[in-house]
Amino acid sequence: MAVPGRPWFRYGPIAGPRGAALWLLWAAWVAGGLALWAGLSARGWLVARRPQLAIEAFIAPSATAAQTESFGQAVQVLPWCCGFRYVSAEDARLEAGRDDRVRSLLEAYGANPFLRSFRVTLCPGTMEFWHEAADWMKRQPGIASVRAPSVQAPRLLETERLVLAIARAGAWGLGGFALLAAAFALGALAGNLRRELRVYAELGATSMGILRRALWALVVPSVFIAALVVVGMELVNVLGRLGGVWAAGPLQPLPDFPHEAGGGLLAAAVVLPGLAAAVAAAMRRQ
Repeated sequence: MAVPGRPWFRYGPIAGPRGAALWLLWAAWVAGGLALWAGLSARGWLVARRPQLAIEAFIAPSATAAQTESFGQAVQVLPWCCGFRYVSAEDARLEAGRDDRVRSLLEAYGANPFLRSFRVTLCPGTMEFWHEAADWMKRQPGIASVRAPSVQAPRLLETERLVLAIARAGAWGLGGFALLAAAFALGALAGNLRRELRVYAELGATSMGILRRALWALVVPSVFIAALVVVGMELVNVLGRLGGVWAAGPLQPLPDFPHEAGGGLLAAAVVLPGLAAAVAAAMRRQ
């Protein structure tokens, strides 16, 4: 005599009428996690990949020691300053002399044509304010002229805007797929649940009891799957970083999986099946 199978086996995630819907729900939450990861981390990833750009403020020959010291103290406390170095005229000549084409000109000129300067490295996160930083330096007493990254910075920021728009468009598309897949999966699960809810109603179960059963059948597996997806993405991030996978290549430095992304995915895993459970409980008589 055959032993009847247990309900959790007959209707598990890999067999039975709910199998395809649960696999689709897996795909939905994986896509949703990737969409949130990309959408929330794209700008931080681009900022972390920015090269170091500097503004050089040349000190006028007539500048006093007090003006020079005052400029150095003032610039180092500004939010866009992440590096500050005094460059003497001799150091500037040595740097220029490393280029063979310039060295011959310097040797022919004889004297040192370079001015002393302050080299200020811009913070990656505030590079958008390079123009304001250069204007501020020009207005300081004792500064003869300023050399700003007027070509590199605008080109870099424009490229970032394009890449960010593409990344966010991809995140929106992936998020839309996740919502559609989750809606189809939850709709299928709710449709399979309606017969069970109808039986409960015929046996005299209250509306609240039927709703609790629908919530248990839809919300619990959804939250469980979403939690596994969040943990899996955290592990991929951490193990990839420890193993050096993200230390090189086009994705480096890969941003950490945001806590906001995990919270958003878990919230969607509660709200969407909750709505589906409410609809299934309300339509059990149809």
